[in-house]
Amino acid sequence: MSADQDGRLRSVQAHQYTLEAEADLLRLLQTAFGPEWGDAALWRWKHCTRPGFSPCDVLIYTSGDTAIGCWHMASHSLRFAAGLEVLSSFEGDYALDPTWRGIGIRRKDQATGRELRALAQRGVVARFAFTSQALYERLYRNKLGWRRVPTVTSRYRKLLNDRAIRSRLQAAGARLLQGRFVQRLVRSKPLVIQVEVRGFSPCSLVIERSAAACREAVLAIPDLTVRIPYAALTISRDRPGFSFLVLIRALLSGQVRARGLTRFSLRCVSSVFIVGN
Repeated sequence: MSADQDGRLRSVQAHQYTLEAEADLLRLLQTAFGPEWGDAALWRWKHCTRPGFSPCDVLIYTSGDTAIGCWHMASHSLRFAAGLEVLSSFEGDYALDPTWRGIGIRRKDQATGRELRALAQRGVVARFAFTSQALYERLYRNKLGWRRVPTVTSRYRKLLNDRAIRSRLQAAGARLLQGRFVQRLVRSKPLVIQVEVRGFSPCSLVIERSAAACREAVLAIPDLTVRIPYAALTISRDRPGFSFLVLIRALLSGQVRARGLTRFSLRCVSSVFIVGN
């Protein structure tokens, strides 16, 4: 290594995420991966607005006042068996300014070492990341010692902010409106369901005769109030078996709660009676 490269490496400092650094992070990601990587809204959706985000989930590498690299992660409790859970990390969006590549910033005593120490301080014992086969062969296996898990197929549907939650609930309301019973139920007046998802702001799902809408405002007297776990919103209709298990587990564990069932039941009965007559 030349004296110039050694001097550049010694100038690198690591910092946790701050709001003021967001513009530098976006510039860095777009420089490393191209403008098609995304914009500030995408970055916030993936990282700082997700449930459980902590500033220490993002490391920013600087040289002087210039951001030259960044590393993102999210911690998650991984359950192997009953009573056996370990803290794991899911990592991604590792970016390095092209002018800093090839001088050893990923050496064990540089960025990699800092990441390992940061993970160890938080108690993380298992690391996971998403990558392409080509990048795995070129970098993760040969240089970093990672191993691929070819037997696991995962599908992730990210709903990481209030707007995305409301969008999913509105789509669910539209599907409910296709059923004849719900059409009868909303014939005389809209059906208002207050939805509470842990970690997100409550919202109101309003189903009218012609459409369904999920509003940010919580109405004073909803017809029904339901509390559901975040996992219930990530189920997929193309995986009915898994979705069924998620719902059953949520029901049995008491994660699904409802208030106003008496009022809602009376409305259902009245709707059937009126239609029948």
